[in-house]
Amino acid sequence: MIIALVLLGLAATGAGIAGLLHEMTRAPTGAELAAAAKAAKADRWRRWPPDKIFPAVLDDATRLGAVQQTTCDAVLDTEKLPLARKFGCRGAVRATYADSSGLVVGTVVVLSMRDPTAASEARFAGNWLDGGVRALTVPGTLAHRFGDAQRQGYAVDHRGSYLVLSTAGFADGRGSAEGEYEDMPGSVIAVEDLAARLDVPCPAKEPVEC
Repeated sequence: MIIALVLLGLAATGAGIAGLLHEMTRAPTGAELAAAAKAAKADRWRRWPPDKIFPAVLDDATRLGAVQQTTCDAVLDTEKLPLARKFGCRGAVRATYADSSGLVVGTVVVLSMRDPTAASEARFAGNWLDGGVRALTVPGTLAHRFGDAQRQGYAVDHRGSYLVLSTAGFADGRGSAEGEYEDMPGSVIAVEDLAARLDVPCPAKEPVEC
């Protein structure tokens, strides 16, 4: 009886090990690949280096500086923070660009939200065209005088789990009270183009590299 139980135990252990080895060596299923690709796309803000998220030249605008993986609190005005937290803002990356004339500079911010639904709801729940995103000053560049007091225009878009915000102002340090005009762009780059770059689907392959 004892010998039979031992043999039965060994057989069960062997079957368990065999099952574990099979699970470790089998090819991933289509559903697993799709889930991995979705997760990789949503984590681009953290994995991609700044120069991949923010191209050196985009829409005839030149990147002056970029900051990778910071907090939502660091890139938003205080009054917008409850909204960002409500929709699960996980973190942010941002960059500042100058337009081709060198007269206008702008900061673009990518917020990583909880999921695509949260990003969409956050976009329409807050009046982002009235402000919210903070300026990124870049010393030693055309944006060395660009700060929150110089913000004059705003833009917003979203794709997937990303909410993309921007603000723009004059490079000469002029504030909004010193001649704001209605044609001031919300950004020196098109936020929808940047959002689209982040939302390009990952290839269905293993391992997922995107």
